[in-house]
Amino acid sequence: MVVNVKDSSNMLKTYFIAKCTGNSAEVLSRVEHILLILSEQNASRWPDTMAWQNLLPVWFTERFAPEMTHEQALEWLKEWRSMSSEDKALAEQQKGWDLFNWLGWFHPDKRFWSLGSASIKDANVIEVTLLTAEDIFPSGAIQWLFIACGAISFAKTRSE
Repeated sequence: MVVNVKDSSNMLKTYFIAKCTGNSAEVLSRVEHILLILSEQNASRWPDTMAWQNLLPVWFTERFAPEMTHEQALEWLKEWRSMSSEDKALAEQQKGWDLFNWLGWFHPDKRFWSLGSASIKDANVIEVTLLTAEDIFPSGAIQWLFIACGAISFAKTRSE
């Protein structure tokens, strides 16, 4: 499946491995299903969070953290700003993704990557190639997608 690739000739290839527990076919099928739903949405009429709740499968939306109130977000940010870099990264990981913030990284006008390919190496491994304009790019949302779909890890292996 290729998503949002206009001209891949200038793009860098960044390779990832998604590790699974014997269910790589199911994980990849789920990832492709979610990416298909995302790719079918028009950038100029991007659905709101409530509409996404109806578009995305329940098994997927249930994996998101609840959205914070404005007051909760301010308090969390205040605490986060007082942390060391290592503690900030851990706090962000523990906080999890809420649906609204995760979807923002998949908006067609804001995405930093396109899926070049994803293939099953074996029952425990999916090889993923993302096409990017730069070697360093935000990949947390695609990482979370694979984890939410059943992978146990998603890690970059190399770029070219």
